[in-house]
Amino acid sequence: MRPEKLTISAFGPYADKTEIDFSKLGEGGLYLITGDTGAGKTTIFDAITFALYGRASGEVRESAMFRSKYAKDCAETFVELVFSYQGKTYQVRRSPEYMAPKKRGTGLTLRKAEAQLIYPDERQPVTKAKDVTAAVELLLGLSYDQFTQIAMIAQGDFQKLLLAGTVQRGEIFRQIFHTGLYQQIQMRLRDAAISRYKDYDEMRRSIAQYLDGVRFQTDAGTEAEEFLRLRKSKFEGKLERSLELLKLFIDRGERRENELRKQEEEVDREILTMEKMLNLSAQKRGLEQKRKLAREQLEKLLPELKKASEEAEKYKDADQRCEKLGLLIREKQEKLKKYQELEQLQKERIEIERQLENCKVQQKKIIRQEEQQQKEMEQLKTEREQLGNSELDLQKALTEKEKQTRRKKELNGLIAEIRRFQGLYDKTKEQQKKYQSACRDAQQQREYYQQIFHIFLDAQAGLLARELKDEVPCPVCGSLSHPNPRMLSREQTVDQKTLDNEKRKLDKMEKDSVDQSLKAGSLKEQSNASWRQIVASAEELLEEFQEFHKKNKSGNGQTEDFMTVWKQLTSMVKRAQEQCEDLLAESEKEIRKAQENTKRK
Repeated sequence: MRPEKLTISAFGPYADKTEIDFSKLGEGGLYLITGDTGAGKTTIFDAITFALYGRASGEVRESAMFRSKYAKDCAETFVELVFSYQGKTYQVRRSPEYMAPKKRGTGLTLRKAEAQLIYPDERQPVTKAKDVTAAVELLLGLSYDQFTQIAMIAQGDFQKLLLAGTVQRGEIFRQIFHTGLYQQIQMRLRDAAISRYKDYDEMRRSIAQYLDGVRFQTDAGTEAEEFLRLRKSKFEGKLERSLELLKLFIDRGERRENELRKQEEEVDREILTMEKMLNLSAQKRGLEQKRKLAREQLEKLLPELKKASEEAEKYKDADQRCEKLGLLIREKQEKLKKYQELEQLQKERIEIERQLENCKVQQKKIIRQEEQQQKEMEQLKTEREQLGNSELDLQKALTEKEKQTRRKKELNGLIAEIRRFQGLYDKTKEQQKKYQSACRDAQQQREYYQQIFHIFLDAQAGLLARELKDEVPCPVCGSLSHPNPRMLSREQTVDQKTLDNEKRKLDKMEKDSVDQSLKAGSLKEQSNASWRQIVASAEELLEEFQEFHKKNKSGNGQTEDFMTVWKQLTSMVKRAQEQCEDLLAESEKEIRKAQENTKRK
């Protein structure tokens, strides 16, 4: 933005209409505005800043002070600026709010502030003061604060730009160089990175929780010791190695399961052997029946054998009888042979009975063992069903403990933030008192300086009038007649040295007032930001505070909210901490119970 022409009317020390044509100074180099103290140099900058933004170039002068005290009552107070920007010429005119004589009758009336911005193209002019300010900010891309920091720096304000914070300077440079797009990209990339890290951290913690629930045999060797060390370190940075050890434990468990399956098959074979023994028992009963039948036949044959022997003795000399007896003997011998076979079968039967008794004893023992194992298996199945959700219960208890631990930490942080805000609040009140005192001192010094400055000007005019002579041109206006020269007052005189000392004192007080104002504003901004953070955190952590804050919220979020809500909020936080401690103790109890159930399962 380059000023082309500035018109000032009844503005500050300029009582009459004054035009400054900057175009005559050329388009390159620097402009130097010089003059004595109080000559109106700063007013030129005030006029340009007021025309654009409706405010002075510094924080000391207010818009209500723009009306010149030396202007005639009929003179209109306004500032008109013609400036060029990006090869186009714009015109802005603005007048402050001031008291002026009524057009009809006597007395004063309030003239409202007016503003107008004229574009170089066919667009309609902007007429309202706020709309003109907004249009200028949109056109130049700079707010009032940024303009006074980089484009037109008021007297004593250059240090503000040098001492501005990183955030404020960054915002100014971002507006100048249009780098807001890259900031948005950076923020999106940062948010995406945070989101991805949260997903990764959630997956890592979930895997670590499952790994923490792994149980294995105590004789697992060095791998078990390594796994226990990793568990103590929460598996930080060693998840892959932990998963490898978990696979190793699973493989060993599968091998153990195969061995148990083989033992089960061995028991099945023993049961099959018992079944074979039962078959032998059935065979024994068949042989016993055959032996009984053979015994009955033998009992029938013995009398006949005895009788045949007697007959043989009686007729041993008779050939015929001998032949018959021989046949009978052979017949009986065959029966005797069968009897001997029957005796052998009797021995075999006894042996089988002995084996059968052993098998029965073994069978009863196995049956008792099987019944006992079946009973124990049923009990274990019932208990396992009862422990089916032990891992889920453990996970829920761990999650609840983590939740309450995080909540406890957040509540402690909220208490610390409340204490910090209270300290900032006290410092802000103290600094505001310092600023008000410095502002009053500066105002008193300003009024005193204006008073002695007018006395000094009157004295200068009196000295000049004392040297005037008729028919001699006035060195100021060139008039040859001097009808009403100012008379020099002998009672009140101010020299240049006194005026300069008071001006330096005024500048020092104004600088001190500005410094105190900046410090008070910084502390107030910090305390307001801290209070807003406290309210946001409390609404997020405490549901009952949300309802309470809706009913008691003042609307502007100032520090009186803290004085109203502090006791209630502290009580709520204390109750929440006590509840959090109870829930933490309960979750610890549930964790121990779930761990025991998981180990038992």
